Formats: sequence, structure tokens, C-alpha cells
Amino acid sequence: LSADGAISIAKPTTFLDSSSATNAMTLADGVLAGQMKNILLTARTSACTVTVGTGKFLVPNSADKTVYTFASTGMLTVVWTGSKWFMVGMSGGSFTS
Repeated sequence: LSADGAISIAKPTTFLDSSSATNAMTLADGVLAGQMKNILLTARTSACTVTVGTGKFLVPNSADKTVYTFASTGMLTVVWTGSKWFMVGMSGGSFTS
């Protein structure tokens, strides 16, 4: 994806590209507990954020978050718990709010 919009929860992996424009992406709630989602930013020149819908990002050793911001190319891997996206792995960014 290279423009603002929704990240598909029907596919396990989504590739993002913010090389030509800032991307503000949204991630809806998962369908089943245990559902895994991989989000990879493969090219970055402009800002790229991922905001969750009604759920929250559950980050170990931190308060719940709603926005992940890529600072460089990288990845975010999350698993749906039934009410929140649990962060399993990340690189190239951080939770900003």
C-alpha cells in the first residue's frame, strides 16, 4: 500500500511504501483470537503511521497504545487477543501514543 487507508486483516502480511507520500494507515480489530498480522514498511521517505481501530496495541511492559510510527523501514508483528493487538515483534519504529 502506498496511500492512506485500511490495512487488510484478511491477509496475514501487508507491505507498505511511504517513498512518495506520508501514509496514515488504520488496522481494524482482528477476527479470531490468535490471528497474526505482519506489517512491513519496505520503503520510507515520508512518515508512516498505523493506528488501531476500537482495540488497542498491547505492548509488554507499557501502557496500551493506539499508534505505531515507523521511523525507518521495518516491521510490526501483532497477534489479536480477542480484544487487543498484542505486539510480538517490531523494528524500525515505536509506539507513539
